[in-house]
Amino acid sequence: MPLWKEFSADMKEVFLRHCAGRDQLDREGYKLAVVTLLGFKPSKVEMQRVFPLGMVGLSFDRFEELMEAQLCSTPDADLVRQVFIAFDVLGRGSSRDRNKSVPVWCTSWL
Repeated sequence: MPLWKEFSADMKEVFLRHCAGRDQLDREGYKLAVVTLLGFKPSKVEMQRVFPLGMVGLSFDRFEELMEAQLCSTPDADLVRQVFIAFDVLGRGSSRDRNKSVPVWCTSWL
């Protein structure tokens, strides 16, 4: 079962909580819903993409599509850990060389 299907009921509940009695989320309601579901505030670029000029509300269907895309594109914690370990070439628990300001993985390009 895809990850986003497990959160379908949660998406509906969060949508209804933040739409303030309307059938649509406004910009502030969308920000609060994303923080509630995903744990981070959407960037200004994402807000401009979701709410282009003149758009004032977001329907539940569109909100669900956006959240599905976010949940499906969020990397698995194990994958992130594996990638981090691969870049931690010095085994220090950091992806940066402490003596330089350039990330270690960039030094091969310099």
